[in-house]
Amino acid sequence: MEIREEVRKVKAAAPQMAALSETQRNQALQAVSDALAARKEEIFAANEEDRRQAEKEGIAAPVLKRLKFDEGKLHDVTEGIHDLIGLKDPLRQTQLARELDEGLTLYRVTCQ
Repeated sequence: MEIREEVRKVKAAAPQMAALSETQRNQALQAVSDALAARKEEIFAANEEDRRQAEKEGIAAPVLKRLKFDEGKLHDVTEGIHDLIGLKDPLRQTQLARELDEGLTLYRVTCQ
């Protein structure tokens, strides 16, 4: 898997995700959390392989320490996702409404 390609895919999907309802976006976040939990052993194994390779390449110890992804970090990530799900939806919020003229109102609404 090429990480840069995955990042491009995520960026390309962002406008489509923003167009979804709050419920659909929260379901997508929950699916990410569930997938992380379901594939944790695979993730941990890949992380260990990456750490071994980094160690062979002489990566500094502090960087190696930050590379470690274990149960504790997985828990933090999934809790962060659940916290995000619990936040008020930032999209489609009216931030400003101003009547410019009779029958003409200007609205500033969040969209991304």
